[in-house]
Amino acid sequence: MVSVVGDVTGQAMGIALSPVPLACIVLILLSERALAAGAAFAVGWSTSLAVVTALVALLTGVSAEDYPEETDYGANLFQLAVGIMLLGLALKNFLQRPRAGDVPKRPAILDRMTSLSASAALLTGAGAALGNVKNIPFVLSAGAVIGASSLGRGQVIGASMVFAAIASASVIVPLVAVAILGTKRTAPQLARLEVWLVKNLKIILAVVLSIIGVVMISLALPGIG
Repeated sequence: MVSVVGDVTGQAMGIALSPVPLACIVLILLSERALAAGAAFAVGWSTSLAVVTALVALLTGVSAEDYPEETDYGANLFQLAVGIMLLGLALKNFLQRPRAGDVPKRPAILDRMTSLSASAALLTGAGAALGNVKNIPFVLSAGAVIGASSLGRGQVIGASMVFAAIASASVIVPLVAVAILGTKRTAPQLARLEVWLVKNLKIILAVVLSIIGVVMISLALPGIG
């Protein structure tokens, strides 16, 4: 299972390194319900990623039982396509970066983060994880790779949960830091981080998507050739 998780670490990092979920959790942790809403958002985010990844993996596994070579080839081909698409998205984000003197456009989802209750944060986390179109290719690719492996059903679910945990690092780490250090000590740093993330959103996405795209293409090509 370890080797399969290693094969999908790139996809997990593609989700984890996105600045949008990090900005979301930072704003929640600056609200009055910091820990309760933050924990709920993290649970919703990671659970939805794990469930969808596992479903894709299990469906792919059914195909792999009857057509193992074709399924493995298809998983690599899909990963190649995702890698190419990510490079295209990276270029798009780079071209859309704010110029000197421009005011960066703030993602609409951030405007409601500071007023969420715990239950609303749970649903928002689940929706945000799958509502972000940049996450879907990562989840589908990871599920296809896990499902095309020779893992048993229990290991497939376990690998999907580990994938989701890695993909949720940018949400979980700030939450743990605030829980340990306290909201008062972390508030100034979180506020500065949120401003920096919004200001450099497009550049961060361009860099992350470029790196992950190249990694996914390099992993997929040997399985296709």
